[in-house]
Amino acid sequence: NRLWQRGLSMYYADRFIEGAKQFREDVALNPNDTEESVWAMLCEARTLGFDEARRQMLTIDGERRPYMRAVYDLFRGGDREAESLSVLEKMTAGGGADQFYAALYLGLYAEAKSDTEVARRR
Repeated sequence: NRLWQRGLSMYYADRFIEGAKQFREDVALNPNDTEESVWAMLCEARTLGFDEARRQMLTIDGERRPYMRAVYDLFRGGDREAESLSVLEKMTAGGGADQFYAALYLGLYAEAKSDTEVARRR
């Protein structure tokens, strides 16, 4: 049941458990879907807390888009978190899809960490 749009709707309707379930089911069908892994984590951050959601984040491999590799590494945490944050912040000064997605996911990252002030600025 690959309905990522449904998962997004669940997130924005504050139905985070259902959203996480939808995204996890979708990743089970397509284990290389970086965005659905991140969205599952975003839903779970609202119910489990950021740190626990990060621990349970789905593992993805093979992402080719530079901005999504940076997004995944940022949300996943670890050794590449600071570098990924820096890369995405630089991308927000660029243009096109990279700029849009970098700004979107930086705002969502701040929101997941309950930093609403930073999220609003993104």
